[in-house]
Amino acid sequence: MTPDRLFARISGTISNSSRTLCRQTARQRVAVGVLGIILLGMVAPVRAQDAAIALHAEKNPPDLVTQDLDGMRLPRARNWHSLNQLYTFDRTPLGKRIPVVLVPGRAEEFQQNSWWKGFHKATERDSEFQRHYKLYTFLYNSKEELSVQAHGLANELRRRFGRLPKDQPLMLVTYSLGGVIARDVMKESDILDRVDTQIAIAVPFHGSPMFDPEWFSEYLSPPNRSPIRRFWDRSIYRGYMFGKSNLTEGLKWDNFDSSKPQFHPSTVEVAGDQVTTVIAPYKEYPKADEIRSKTIIYASYLENGYTNSNQPLNPMRLPRYVLDNSVKLPKELVATVLPVYGATVHSVFTYMNNQLANTPTYTPEDPQGRNTHLYRFNDGAIPLSSMLFLKPSTKPYDDNLTGLVKASTVRKVRVFVNIDHTHIGEYSIRQSILVKPDLIHPEEGKRSPFQWMIHDLNQRYQEITAQAEPKKAN
Repeated sequence: MTPDRLFARISGTISNSSRTLCRQTARQRVAVGVLGIILLGMVAPVRAQDAAIALHAEKNPPDLVTQDLDGMRLPRARNWHSLNQLYTFDRTPLGKRIPVVLVPGRAEEFQQNSWWKGFHKATERDSEFQRHYKLYTFLYNSKEELSVQAHGLANELRRRFGRLPKDQPLMLVTYSLGGVIARDVMKESDILDRVDTQIAIAVPFHGSPMFDPEWFSEYLSPPNRSPIRRFWDRSIYRGYMFGKSNLTEGLKWDNFDSSKPQFHPSTVEVAGDQVTTVIAPYKEYPKADEIRSKTIIYASYLENGYTNSNQPLNPMRLPRYVLDNSVKLPKELVATVLPVYGATVHSVFTYMNNQLANTPTYTPEDPQGRNTHLYRFNDGAIPLSSMLFLKPSTKPYDDNLTGLVKASTVRKVRVFVNIDHTHIGEYSIRQSILVKPDLIHPEEGKRSPFQWMIHDLNQRYQEITAQAEPKKAN
């Protein structure tokens, strides 16, 4: 190759490289410009919102604006590091509104269709609620122990609302495990004094036999049951409880009603029909009466063969009982393996409802608990007596629905029939089927659970306002 040709080839290569570099640089400039426009569109609304908040802070006294202005908004993407924190759904100032803190149930921190999201959407449609309340939610790690979760909530309540005026109350709306966390937090005097009302939805205040492994495992393994059936029941139960030590410790039955039987008579002295118990006596929870006086209970139960009568089932009078028993195992296979939903009841809760109703208990009249069915009123996971936060008793509570409600000392009780432990949180595609009356107050009409909660909070605001007017007049 001659020097002229070599020079021409090198020159062409350099020229092509320069044109390619220029094209790439132009593309990069366009990409950077587009990205800048996108970022500007994202930042501008935030800056505008910050300006509105700053303007509000200038026009309102500092004690009304409070520390809420620097609160964290609920992130779209959450991870383990973002838990055990209190979030706001928007950055509008609290002002004179009352904060409402949602404490959800187990395993809701990452759910897309969660209870707290549904309740937030329901409140957005109620203008009265929006005027008087501001909504927050506490997201915690469901796998941690109850004491850790309660410690996180207590810290967040103090940090966020510790500087509020004393006449500005705090509302809690708790669901399932979240209510137990809130109960543990309210044993602290400064938080209990701040809380005006707690709406407790399906909360196992006294735990549940289902979360008492010794009790429930013993019940699932009676000697008169077939080996195949015993293996199946115990496998399902152990599979469900695997990795849930925080539930078996935190939601274990506390035996407040003296109903837990003793399963190991060989280790203790026998006194009559009932062995001398080695179960530790129940101790009333700190400040329990004060917590009850501020609590509105939302409970539900599923109808079964025992809810209308406390007599043993008679197959001759109840053909459905025969039918249920003839197809019980196939039904349970479906209920425990497939996520099949009915109208307002998940199939697994139908299965657990009957298991809890038949759980053996102790009473003086029926030491073996075979015909008593103390927990026939349950939502498929929690007995009604636990949800009602009943006071301790040396004799088991064995009464009809009216008797159980009368024994409760909370501020108000609402009971719904044939809504299971999940659906009372409005986990349903057809929410219209959840519009039901409260059995204890049928004169108040029909609403869905979310509508009932908003109704009770709005009503409580009117009561607080009415109580404050005479004080202002004086």
